[in-house]
Amino acid sequence: MQRTVNTSQLFQRARCESVKQHELLLLSALRDRNFDNFARIAMQDSNQLHAVCLDTWPPCIFLTDVSLKIMNWVHAMNRCCGRTVVAYTFDAGPNAFLFAEESNVSFLLHLLALCFGTKSCETTSEVPSGDSSINHVHVTDPVDKMVKNLLFRGIKYPVYSMPIDMELLKALPRHEGGILYVISTEVGDGPRVLASNLP
Repeated sequence: MQRTVNTSQLFQRARCESVKQHELLLLSALRDRNFDNFARIAMQDSNQLHAVCLDTWPPCIFLTDVSLKIMNWVHAMNRCCGRTVVAYTFDAGPNAFLFAEESNVSFLLHLLALCFGTKSCETTSEVPSGDSSINHVHVTDPVDKMVKNLLFRGIKYPVYSMPIDMELLKALPRHEGGILYVISTEVGDGPRVLASNLP
């Protein structure tokens, strides 16, 4: 990122100021519990970060084809649902951080498995076998009738059992095996000072 600071005109002219504005707007959206505003600002801020990375000389490119498909998936999902149900942000890397309200998580996990999961007969060496903290979402894809599998760890959510609108499914970008696993978390109670056991 030092190269970005030194070479990106976008960073020097705009990014420093927009980060300050976005921080205030994000805090306001959180305070007001306004998910729509939070989602829009988080995604715009993430996009600006990666625009600055591209403006760096030579460019810093962190997003992958799968990253871009996830971004398009989020926008297609929100457009098809007629409201904001999910948002993304990316740090300086290819991994998406998705935000959703709790009431939508089971639905989103189901669709992530359909669009980015692996065929259930396939396994990945990235995930240790026998790890009890790993859960699976198994979904039969109504388009190709294959069972798709998505590994996740963290908070468990109920299995989504409602039918999926075929028009929605057709509108969503796919990349089979694009997501190795999901880590499911929730907003906590904020930072805390812990007693140190260090001498």
